[in-house]
Amino acid sequence: MSHTYQARNTAFIYNSDLSGDVEIVTKNGQRLSVLGDDLLAFVSDYVKNYKMAELGDMDPLDVLQIKRR
Repeated sequence: MSHTYQARNTAFIYNSDLSGDVEIVTKNGQRLSVLGDDLLAFVSDYVKNYKMAELGDMDPLDVLQIKRR
């Protein structure tokens, strides 16, 4: 079953399990197909890098989730 996610200027048309291609359509009609697995890998890598940077910037007590007295 095909789903559509509508962002401000772009629509993403995809299978619910992201199998196959994700079709990306801009508001001016440009189209691009990307393999769902490749899109998942890209977003996963982005989130991983974001979280690593966030962790790297944390205070040691915050990393350990220890409250200050």
